[in-house]
Amino acid sequence: ETMRARGAVGLKKTVNLDPNNPATSSIITGSGLYANYDKTFSHATLTGGVNYQFNRAAGLFARYTYANRMPSLGNYVTSATATPVIQTMHLGEIGFKYTSPLIDLYATGFWTKYNNVAFTNYRFDLNTGASVTEARFADTQTFGVELEGTIRPTSWFDLSATATLQDPRYKGLTYTDAAGKFYNYDGKRLIRVPTVSLRVVPGVNLLDGKLRVQASWEYEGKRYVDTANSVRLPAYGTINLSARAQINDRLSLYGYVDNLNNSLGLTEGNPRAGELQNSDAGANTFIARPLIGRNYRAAIMYKF
Repeated sequence: ETMRARGAVGLKKTVNLDPNNPATSSIITGSGLYANYDKTFSHATLTGGVNYQFNRAAGLFARYTYANRMPSLGNYVTSATATPVIQTMHLGEIGFKYTSPLIDLYATGFWTKYNNVAFTNYRFDLNTGASVTEARFADTQTFGVELEGTIRPTSWFDLSATATLQDPRYKGLTYTDAAGKFYNYDGKRLIRVPTVSLRVVPGVNLLDGKLRVQASWEYEGKRYVDTANSVRLPAYGTINLSARAQINDRLSLYGYVDNLNNSLGLTEGNPRAGELQNSDAGANTFIARPLIGRNYRAAIMYKF
C-alpha cells in the first residue's frame, strides 16, 4: 500500500484585541503563514491461514495477519511539521470448530499487538523554561479467548451464547506531564476495553418459522477511562427483546425493545479530562456516556 499526502495547514498566532479587556487580550487567530507537507508512505501487509478438517463436522484453523494503518488528515491538522508514523499491528488466532444439527461450537484463542499507538507527551525545555508538546508512541498487547456456541434441542427453540475473555495491556507506555513529573503506565489495561464480555440469546420459532421472537442478555465487565486506570466504569448488564414476522415472501415486520431493564451502564468517561491521567479520579461526580434508556423501534422490509 502506498499513500501520498499533500497539502497546507494554516499556522496560528495569539493577538491582543483590547489590552483593557482581559476576555479579549489573548485570542488565537490565523497568522497568514502556512506549513506545506508533501510526503509518501508505503508499507506491506500480509495474511496467511491454514485449516485442517478431522471430518465434515470438526476441524482446526489458524491465521496470522500483519496489517498497518496509514496516517490520516488528522495527523496534519494537529501538527503539519511532524512526520506521522505508520501504525502496524500483528493479529494471530488459533481455534477449534464443530457443527452438527444439534450444536455448533467455536473456540478461538487470539493474540494482538499494536505498535506505534500515538499519544501526546510534554517535554520541559531548559532554554525557554516552557513545556513543549511532542508526539510519543507506545505498544499494546492482548491475549484472549472467544467462545461461541448454539444449541438447537427442537425445531422451535434455540439458545446461542458468546463470551470474550481477554487481557489487554499497554507495553512501554511512559509519560511526562506539563510539570515535568514522570509516569510509568507499562502493563496498565487498555482504556474502554473490558476483560469480560458475555451475550446469551434464547429464541423461539413459531408458525413454521414465520415468527421469530428472541431475547438477549448482554454483559460488559468493568473498564477504565484512562491509561492510568484511575477512573473505573462499573460492569453492567442489559436485556433486549426483538421479533420478526414474515407476512409473505416480500413483506416482513420487525420490532425491538432495547435496554428493557433500563440499565445505567456507562460506556465511556470524559476523554477531555485526560486519557492518560484523568482529572476525574476520586471525584464523586463526573461526565460519562451512558446507555440509552429503554427504547422501542419498529421496521418494515419489503423486497422488490
